[in-house]
Amino acid sequence: MTTSRCCNLVWRSIVLLFIAQLYVTQARQSRDIEDESLIVQTTKGRVRGITIPTGHGKEVDVFLGIPYAKPPVGKYRFRHPKPTDPWTGIINATEKPNSCFQINDTQFGDFKGSTLWNANSPLSEDCLTVSVWVPRPRPEGNTFTNPLSTDYKP
Repeated sequence: MTTSRCCNLVWRSIVLLFIAQLYVTQARQSRDIEDESLIVQTTKGRVRGITIPTGHGKEVDVFLGIPYAKPPVGKYRFRHPKPTDPWTGIINATEKPNSCFQINDTQFGDFKGSTLWNANSPLSEDCLTVSVWVPRPRPEGNTFTNPLSTDYKP
């Protein structure tokens, strides 16, 4: 993986985490995260999400920090990611995941926009996760006979 591609992935992750933090904080005040309909089965195990408003009068189901690889520690350090093992129980995917270790950018001083690229959650090597946003109600389709196509409408 090239350095620029890696930086691009880190940048996108940080932006998504920042946006997720804003919505999850707002959603916690008005939602019951014990809703059984927000528990989904993945190929590795079950995860619990949260429903949040989008600001456009709609809602999305959010699943934050679902692990996709083992933490890159010990024999996994500086190697290709290894898939996470299946888990039992339910992972609580309603909180911001850890941020990967990085240097906070202070070049722009008090520029408030730097929160978009600086870490906004605890730093940890256990940061190989994916967050998923699903429209509510969930769209029909997503099969070969009835494909799903969603237009972006801000």
